[in-house]
Amino acid sequence: MDLQKEKAYFLNTYKKGKPIRNSINAAVIGPRGRGLEFYSSDSKKELREEFKSFLGEELIKLEPLFNKAFSEDFFLERVLSLRDVVNSQFRKTNLFNLDRMFSIGNSQKLLSLFLKYQWCTNQLPEPMVCPLDRVMLKASKAPIKYQNWMSINTFEDYKVRYNYLKEAAQQQGLSPAQYELLEFNNYKRKNAKNK
Repeated sequence: MDLQKEKAYFLNTYKKGKPIRNSINAAVIGPRGRGLEFYSSDSKKELREEFKSFLGEELIKLEPLFNKAFSEDFFLERVLSLRDVVNSQFRKTNLFNLDRMFSIGNSQKLLSLFLKYQWCTNQLPEPMVCPLDRVMLKASKAPIKYQNWMSINTFEDYKVRYNYLKEAAQQQGLSPAQYELLEFNNYKRKNAKNK
């Protein structure tokens, strides 16, 4: 695998928009049309923009913590604190759909995708984690019952799913971040050919 070529492909795929905004959109939009809409239909555009700005500010605060090697537990602690601060800030609004809140699934996707962007632009070292979503769970051959990442709200749920990805990466002799980059790019290439 030509790592620099794969990084460039990923960045070129998402050249429109900014890394923080792209990370936010991917973490909250999820699988459209599957009954998992994130926002309440009653929430106003202004509140959604306030929410996205808040998430961006939180990512900027967290970035310096990842300038050096970190453990999966350290990452998960940041995921939990991000989830909690977001829910605390927006709990009393009509932002979220029904009883839904910002989950560990949303939080891990937001933070890990942001770290992926920063790694691909050589702003941060290679992270030991990567975005966990339906595309990666499917590529990792996780059973269908584990392919809903937005509903992850315990570390146990996260770890069960992430272990499928780690095992698939290990079988290819890649780190999870490298495996995710390659598989996600292959997914994008395949979909581009089918259009």
